[in-house]
Amino acid sequence: WPEGVMVYARPPPGYRTFDHRGVPFVWRMLVPLYGDTEAAYLWNCTIVKQLTQAQGFKQSDDDPCYFRKVLQDGTDMDIVLYVDDGSVTDAHSEFADDELTTLNEALKEKDGSDGLKIADADYFLGANATIECDDTVTLSARAYVTQLAARFLDKPLDQYRDYTMPCSKVIMDAYEEALARKDLLDEDERKAYASKVGAAIFAGPVARFDALFALGMCARCLTFATKKMNDCIERVIVYMAQTADRGITYDGKRADPMVYEVYSDSDWCVTHSTSGLVHCLGRRAISASSKRQQSIALSSTEAEIMAASLAGAEIICMRGVLAAMGYDMTEPTVLWVDNSGAVELSKRKESSARSRHILRRYLKIREWVLEGHIIVKYVPTHKNRADMFTKPMT
Repeated sequence: WPEGVMVYARPPPGYRTFDHRGVPFVWRMLVPLYGDTEAAYLWNCTIVKQLTQAQGFKQSDDDPCYFRKVLQDGTDMDIVLYVDDGSVTDAHSEFADDELTTLNEALKEKDGSDGLKIADADYFLGANATIECDDTVTLSARAYVTQLAARFLDKPLDQYRDYTMPCSKVIMDAYEEALARKDLLDEDERKAYASKVGAAIFAGPVARFDALFALGMCARCLTFATKKMNDCIERVIVYMAQTADRGITYDGKRADPMVYEVYSDSDWCVTHSTSGLVHCLGRRAISASSKRQQSIALSSTEAEIMAASLAGAEIICMRGVLAAMGYDMTEPTVLWVDNSGAVELSKRKESSARSRHILRRYLKIREWVLEGHIIVKYVPTHKNRADMFTKPMT
């Protein structure tokens, strides 16, 4: 176990003992009980200790996978870890190479392995990175969605019709029929459907923000999937594979490369509405989501304030990550909302017949506004970038 860590386990039936008061004894585990299961945790403890204590990297409080160090020449070195995969960026500094050499030697000494395997950062956790120059990079999910199509489609990609959108309005009718349990797939087909959705949904947060709404709708009926919903997820997979090279280009030479702003939106639905969020940095999306709201909204304003509060929580976390990267986050982040009632509710407390029913947890946004972290502003619907995450695109 890592130094200072103590793990206790309750003995299984047949091995339990008690003291004179009848209080059961627990066992202190001197070594891990489940080797493969706990290996990732032990590895993470090892490399975090090496980076933070031995090499002086700062670990982000908001995202513990992110590490940063200012090198002797004044340049930054950034490391992002996911279990035993990592991505490193630096300004071609020799000091950064020295840091990797130190890390490599320390890891080889600890586990007797061959150490780090270092390669160009052209693929990381499902994302293809095309580096144009020192200031420009394009992220896509090209390799992943191509493999996805080869795994789940019944015929070659060129035998499908060309799609310009991941879904049409048909998906809404298909979902309503699924809720009514019409034309359900059999058990084996439902398992296959769940596998398709589970694999496809991974591509969304990587770089395929355009498919997030369709993927979210398909994910809502994993246990009561129908043939029409199966057709919908197959269309999403075909669409992503047909447009596999589509990605997002980030350009550090832009005049406003570090302007951070967020858009939120909601569709006011008869049942559970959908919250759509998109975070933009330098006018480029860096994170987006399309999620079913947890409760039924009684008004469009309530649906919008629920989406705004979800966006607010994400903003606080993202501001922490950006601050850890060395960027100035003293100014509040602008959250754009296309509902004037929600904008006003986010700024001050007031009671009216249209707002007094809203749960307090959905008004958390007020606290962040008062603390100066966020400023909520109105944006017309046709300019709201989050609109595409709440409904089928035309």
